[in-house]
Amino acid sequence: GKGEQFAPEFVAINPNSSFSRFSCGAALFADARPEDGAAQLQLFIRRSPKDPYVGFAYYFLALCYLSLNDPQQAEQAARKSVKHSPGFAWGDVVLAMSLMHLGRDAEAQQQIQKVRQLEPGMTCQSVEDIWRHMLRHQEQAEAMIALTRQAWRD
Repeated sequence: GKGEQFAPEFVAINPNSSFSRFSCGAALFADARPEDGAAQLQLFIRRSPKDPYVGFAYYFLALCYLSLNDPQQAEQAARKSVKHSPGFAWGDVVLAMSLMHLGRDAEAQQQIQKVRQLEPGMTCQSVEDIWRHMLRHQEQAEAMIALTRQAWRD
């Protein structure tokens, strides 16, 4: 598969380490390489469907799909993130972003309400700060921030 050929050093050293695939997928997303990131995360999920990190893998996969401008796939992955890691508010944030991207405003607002219940200290600004910190490429960060602002109305 597509993800098999892509192997940075730490995956090459231990190609069977599912955690290295998960970390690699997250790092590739943060480096504005969402296609490669999605391939690594899909491999991780396929090989380790019961892994305790699978909810987080779906979260990063949803972010990859948002970056690839595929909100349908992003919504599906985000729903799986919420299902596998129900207390992880970021899954709900990315689900709200996906729904907003699909023009499903009312549903997006419901997810933001859920985020507020799970993480009362989380604000639109704190989410934006994370995107700025996490994403090395300005354009990708700005796209995430724009979606966050549309979904999150204080």
